[in-house]
Amino acid sequence: MKTKLLLAFTLFLFFSRITFAEDTQTFVYTVHENKVYYGGQVLEDADPQSFVALDVVHGSDYAKDKNYVYYKGQVVKDADPQTFTQMLYGYVTDKKNIFYEGNLLSTYDSFVIIDEKYAQNGSYVFYEGQIVPKANPLSLHPFEYGYYTDDASVFYNEVRLGELINFFMYNPDYAKTKEAIFYKGVLVPEADLSSFKVFFENLSDYAQDNAHVYYKGKTLENLESSTFQILNKDKDKIYIKDDYTVLYNTQTIPDAKANSFVVISSDKINGDDIFAYDANFLYCNGEKLEGSDAKTIDIENEKVTDKWFVYTSCSYKEGKSPHTLLLFLAFLSFGEAILIILIVWRFRKLLMEK
Repeated sequence: MKTKLLLAFTLFLFFSRITFAEDTQTFVYTVHENKVYYGGQVLEDADPQSFVALDVVHGSDYAKDKNYVYYKGQVVKDADPQTFTQMLYGYVTDKKNIFYEGNLLSTYDSFVIIDEKYAQNGSYVFYEGQIVPKANPLSLHPFEYGYYTDDASVFYNEVRLGELINFFMYNPDYAKTKEAIFYKGVLVPEADLSSFKVFFENLSDYAQDNAHVYYKGKTLENLESSTFQILNKDKDKIYIKDDYTVLYNTQTIPDAKANSFVVISSDKINGDDIFAYDANFLYCNGEKLEGSDAKTIDIENEKVTDKWFVYTSCSYKEGKSPHTLLLFLAFLSFGEAILIILIVWRFRKLLMEK
């Protein structure tokens, strides 16, 4: 009985391991009952006695036995298992050749790994195992912010962007060649070279030309470049507008009035939330605060207030002291004052329940 339970438990662990690996698409090599498995499939040619998975700790897809080298369960052609070893950044080698993801890449002679992205063998430059067209292996080197250059060209990842002589970086994100504008190596297709400009500090994701406004290289279709304004410089909490539309980061704020929209400086208030207001409402991080009174917006003790509330954050407000209300009621008749008090009290209670 104990033997059967132990066997059942062992099989459960074994097949659970395979099932979990398949669900995450990260298969494992396993030796069980004198057979070798990869992702639950038997490797018919594998020798279980000499079989070993490489770099088990980091989950390598390579393994070998006395006869073959394997990559994701497939035999790697021309690889010598006796001298096969792992290098850096996915490259592996035997005594003669370099391989990447199971494919023969180059001979061992003259092969140099430049960094985690690039390698070269004197004839070609490789990016993650793929040949980079028109790259000079003898002069390619890192430039800045993910860009690479050789003696004639500039590259980002595996793509040649243009000639080096005309290359210019506006900031860590935007760059240009003679022919085009790029955001982190990706073409900004509508950008006009002659009028393109960028912003700095916390605004480096934004740019504009005579016709468009851009965020991370994408055109903000609902903004006019000629009247575009950035209203604050609080990173990742940016209000922007033109004559007709107000946006928080890249999202339009419905019903916001661009002609009266003002951002309250974050230096004047406590907390990380960014408040703004127009002729009708108070806003916090782009959200309209229902029930707010824009006409009485003020700053008290480094907190945003109106005549009804003290706003300590976007999600929390406190009822304001009744002194202001009492001064107002003093000018009314007794009946009018009682009526207004009842109405305000009910309205305030409904707001506080939200």
